[in-house]
Amino acid sequence: NLLTPFTHPCIADVKIGTRLYGDEADEDKRKRMEEQARTTTSFDTGMRICGMKIHDPLTGEDLVHDKTFGRSLTPTTLHLGFLEFFQIPSTKQLIPRTTITQIRDRITRLCDILKTHECRLYASSVLLIYEGGVDSTRVDVRLIDFAHAQLEDGAGVDEGAIFGLNNMIGILDGLVDEREGTKGLN
Repeated sequence: NLLTPFTHPCIADVKIGTRLYGDEADEDKRKRMEEQARTTTSFDTGMRICGMKIHDPLTGEDLVHDKTFGRSLTPTTLHLGFLEFFQIPSTKQLIPRTTITQIRDRITRLCDILKTHECRLYASSVLLIYEGGVDSTRVDVRLIDFAHAQLEDGAGVDEGAIFGLNNMIGILDGLVDEREGTKGLN
């Protein structure tokens, strides 16, 4: 269990890629998934927040958002979903910069790996985890949901997944800048 090392895990499930179905999908599923990508942030940004849980160390309560929250975001408001994930719910104060940069650095490493492998990650997600307790910098980032993933020699890298991870890295860079007070999110 990925959450075992954490006392109060904050978790976000972020679907990556612009294509949400595998090659085995029938025509109806392809059409549904293409429509879902177009009407959410998946197509335009290569990612969609599918759910999150944020622990508030001041109140001891958890704030939970399901897929409806992620689907309500647009490409121009997606950064607000990440902002919500990386702030203390009761104060709206961003968590420590080091936690955000550790997660960003792990996503960067994951993106670098994907740039060297010919695979397709249809409907896969990145699971972001950080400790929601006071003064902890424990983090984890995992690629999950491989049911439709496949290796494809000669097909090149999964540009949709890489696009999504690069956009996520850009949003996290904006949060780090905001945390440092050098600039806000656009």
